[in-house]
Amino acid sequence: MAYWAGLVAIFLANALRDWSVPAVLVYTVGFYGAWAIGAAFALNPLGEEWPVLPMTLTSSIGGRTLVGGLWLAASLPGVLPGALATLAVAAASPPPGSTGSPWGERAVDDRLDSTLRPDVEHPVPPNI
Repeated sequence: MAYWAGLVAIFLANALRDWSVPAVLVYTVGFYGAWAIGAAFALNPLGEEWPVLPMTLTSSIGGRTLVGGLWLAASLPGVLPGALATLAVAAASPPPGSTGSPWGERAVDDRLDSTLRPDVEHPVPPNI
């Protein structure tokens, strides 16, 4: 969880520095939101209920009802905030196909042209 939180923090720091939202942040927020919602309740349903496990195993409800209840408990409070966060990031991100550069696509293209084109003379680094 700390790994994904770190990625989101890096993306947000870059977005605030450049005043642009990277397009990959939409997928990161969507995936992290869905993962966090699922991890909140449903990772280990029987292991988390160990104090009342004898009652859970001998109750009259079936496994489908238990899993459905856990799914509902995770979905009700989690799906709406996760969807809203993903939509907010998607609204702030650049349209598909653009570079997301605050200086425009031409500035990025010029920089790439000068470094990747074979017909442009590149300085040779000195031997150390």
